[in-house]
Amino acid sequence: MAAEIIHLEIVELLGIGIIGAGGVARSIHLPGFALCPQVEIGAVCDPDAEAARSLGVARTFERVEDLLALRDVDAVVVATPNHLHREIVLAALAAGKHVLCEKPLGLNAADTSRWPVQPSPPDWST
Repeated sequence: MAAEIIHLEIVELLGIGIIGAGGVARSIHLPGFALCPQVEIGAVCDPDAEAARSLGVARTFERVEDLLALRDVDAVVVATPNHLHREIVLAALAAGKHVLCEKPLGLNAADTSRWPVQPSPPDWST
């Protein structure tokens, strides 16, 4: 199967929400996404409203549910303390969002292995 070249001008804008406004979001995710012209950081969520505002994104929320309800946010980055990852990832998937989660997905092997949904492998034939 040959690789397909995708020209950036045909790729639609991807709306990203960042959940967690700490050092990882500030030093890794925001600078990284700034290099992607087809990406827009649409919202930030953190229970510390000042931390969320400090990232300079127009829409900020203190509740994850409010960010996940945004129709123009296609995907989220989960950059929260480890013990919150699983719950937030499951809520984001249930809201129909694509998810990039900082490691670890769970606090132990049992927690990580018991996900209610097994993802389907991608269909690369289209």
